Parts: sequence; structure tokens; C-alpha cells
Amino acid sequence: MRTETLQDIIARTRNFHQQLQQRLKESGDASGDTRAALLLDYLCQFEQSLAELVTAIERGADGAALNTWCYEYLNKHPIDHLDADEVLPADAGPDRIMEMVMAYHNEVIGLYRFLHRRMETESSRELMANLKTLEEQQAMQMMQAANRLQDA
Repeated sequence: MRTETLQDIIARTRNFHQQLQQRLKESGDASGDTRAALLLDYLCQFEQSLAELVTAIERGADGAALNTWCYEYLNKHPIDHLDADEVLPADAGPDRIMEMVMAYHNEVIGLYRFLHRRMETESSRELMANLKTLEEQQAMQMMQAANRLQDA
């Protein structure tokens, strides 16, 4: 998929969340650790919800913002690596799972922060601010819930 506009980036990150959801489901099905399986199930549902929230922001976005070209920025910071292709080891514990998932989310947040700083129009800056805030808040919520699960 060639990424050239903000709409392409949104599609790419939505696909990323869906792909990560699938990887988490596969890992949860293979996990022998009850706590890890519970965490993976929670994260799987969380990724599905996050993909839906990204879609909702896209639907409410200004068309001009969605069509903003950003390939110049992506030449400096390519996102070809933004794929949830690393399979979690079957014996991964909750800490390792969260480390890997948060690393993925930090890549998306970094991308949104980078683009937000470089947007020239108010509508594109607002779109990137909304996506950045969503990802940051959801990552924080995910981490807090995972910590509560660990404490249980």
C-alpha cells in the first residue's frame, strides 16, 4: 500500500490495529498461561475498539485534511515497518506482552506526533491532534488496565 495522504496513513494505522488484534488473538489461543491469555484477550478487544475509533475520527474529518499530501514527510520517516508481524512467543508472560504491544503503539504515536508538528493547515493539524490524542489516551488506558489485571 502506497502511503501519500493523511487518509492513507489513517487506513494504514487502522489496518495495523486490525493486524495486531489478529496477532494477539492467535497468541491468546496458543498461550498456556492463564494470566497471559486473559491479557491477550483484553488487548485483542482493545485493538478492535481502537480500530473502530480511528474509523470514527476519519469519518468526521474534513475532506481537505484527509487529502493532505504527506509523502515528503514520509520520505524522512517511512512507515513501511508499521506492521504487527512479530508473533508473540507462546511462553510470553504479561510483562513481555505489554512491552511488545506498547512498542507498537509508541511507533504510531510517534508518527502522529511527527505529522502533527508539520501540518500546515488548521484542519489537518486538528485531524492529527485528534488521532495523536486518541492513541496517547488509549495507550495509557490500556497500560492501566493491564496493570490492574496484573494486580488481581
